[in-house]
Amino acid sequence: EAPQDDPARTVSCKESSFVKYAGYTGDLEVTGKVIVTALAGPSAATMRQVLSYHMSGVDPLCSKGPGGAMSSCGIQIHEGTSCEDDALGHYYN
Repeated sequence: EAPQDDPARTVSCKESSFVKYAGYTGDLEVTGKVIVTALAGPSAATMRQVLSYHMSGVDPLCSKGPGGAMSSCGIQIHEGTSCEDDALGHYYN
């Protein structure tokens, strides 16, 4: 049975200020917003996160889907707290 979303137990985070990823030397200038909403369920097993986004300036090659490179055309949440420094590994699997 699907959990019922409880607005009192929902947490959202919105980001609309993007910087180039550490070490990226390309010319893409991404703008837009990403909202991560954590939805609590009746148990840890039913908790989930929903990503909503609207972005411009992304790689036009991504319109055909991800390429062969790992994490291409993806949105990731990393362990680090700064994109100007090493963002560290993926926070979520």
